[in-house]
Amino acid sequence: MKELNASSPIAEFDYQVNNSDDISELAQKLKISDFQYQEFQLEKACCEAENRWPLLKDLSKHVVRIPSV
Repeated sequence: MKELNASSPIAEFDYQVNNSDDISELAQKLKISDFQYQEFQLEKACCEAENRWPLLKDLSKHVVRIPSV
């Protein structure tokens, strides 16, 4: 099962989301910009998809990732 890098801000946010009762309060506390939140959602969705479909892992080796600016 693929997991996010434990030291990344995204992993920290994911941990806090999973252990929070009030997501809106958490988002305000962390002062997350829309872009960072969207990037987090995209990475999380990719990890979840890869865990569901093992073939995606093989296919993703051939995809070139464009670094964010």
